[in-house]
Parts: sequence; structure tokens; C-alpha cells
Amino acid sequence: MLGFSIRKVLQALYYIQKGSGKGYQPYMYFVKMMYFADRHHVRHYGITISDDHYVAMKMGPVASATLDILKRQMPKIANRADYDLLNEVQNIDEYNVLIKKQLEDELSLSNKKSLDFAIGEFGNLDQYKLSNISHDYPEWIKHKEEIQYGVNNGGEKLSFSIPLEDFFENPKNLPNFLKIRGTSEDPYFEEDKDFLKAMKESVHEATC
Repeated sequence: MLGFSIRKVLQALYYIQKGSGKGYQPYMYFVKMMYFADRHHVRHYGITISDDHYVAMKMGPVASATLDILKRQMPKIANRADYDLLNEVQNIDEYNVLIKKQLEDELSLSNKKSLDFAIGEFGNLDQYKLSNISHDYPEWIKHKEEIQYGVNNGGEKLSFSIPLEDFFENPKNLPNFLKIRGTSEDPYFEEDKDFLKAMKESVHEATC
């Protein structure tokens, strides 16, 4: 996680906020939108936008350091010199935050393309629908029973690490996607299988 940048994550979050057409959003909305953008980016370019560590939690896949930033907490993987950047997140209330205006100098064209994809496909949905849709994907499903067991036994904040290679798996079915969007067509299915395999192998080599 040497490439993790609070400033870059803030720029991505502001880009999402601006694309949503609203002045602020629930922090869970931001987390889900970052997940969809990162999933798109890693499958096309072999790296995520956030360079964050993903975990499976009750509400779906979560970029853990990004969640810390949204809660104005210093991520363990971040540079301590960037602590003051947490002031760029303004608490509106217990669940909603506003990202102060950011530049876009740390966002590449491919970053913006994947952010635009997430905004175009999912940006009009609320945080709960986004969470439900994220439960359709294999990287969360493989931890579903563990998470449910934990929730039933008081472990609401249990988390399980998600290797980036898991983002290359395609869902077998999309019950929540179908219920919410009225279609079972997954926008992530558009990639060529050989291309996905090559990207997955490059991610595996980079993380070994």
C-alpha cells in the first residue's frame, strides 16, 4: 500500500459527490461508489483507483482506509504527515459527510473513466440499494456465511480480507441487481475473458 494517498482518495470522493449532483452524501454511499469504481478499474487496468485494502463486512465490500477517511480517522496505511487532510471531510450529521472542493490532479484519465462508469451505472441509487447490489458479487458472497454468523453472535463489525484477485470473478446470478435495476445484465460482464485473465495474473504477480 505504498501508493496510498489520502489526497487522491479525497479527490475521487469529491468527484463522486460532484457526479451525484448533491452537496453531501451518507458515508456508506461514498464507500459503495468507490467500490464499484475500483472494481471496474482493477478489471480494466490491473490496479484500483484508491490503492486501498478491501474487506468484506455486513454491508458489503469496503475500502477500509477510505472508510477511515470518511469518518475523519487516520488510516494506518497513510502518511502521518497528511493528517490535516482529514479536515477536508465535513461531518453534516452522524451519517452524512461533505467533501470539500478538491482538485483533480491526482486522478488519471483511466481513474475518471471508472469513476464515471460507477456514477453512470449506480450513482442514482441510495446507499442501501448500493449495499444490496454489492452483496451479489463473489468477493463478498464467499464470506457471507462467516459474516452472518458473526452478526448473529454480536459481531456487527467483523471484517474479512478480500484479495484483489477476487474482483475478477463474475457473479453466477444477480438477485439484488435484478430486484433493484429490473435486469440481471451485469455491466461488468463486458470484458473479454482472456483480457480479464491477463489482468488477474498481473495483479497476482504484483501482490506476491
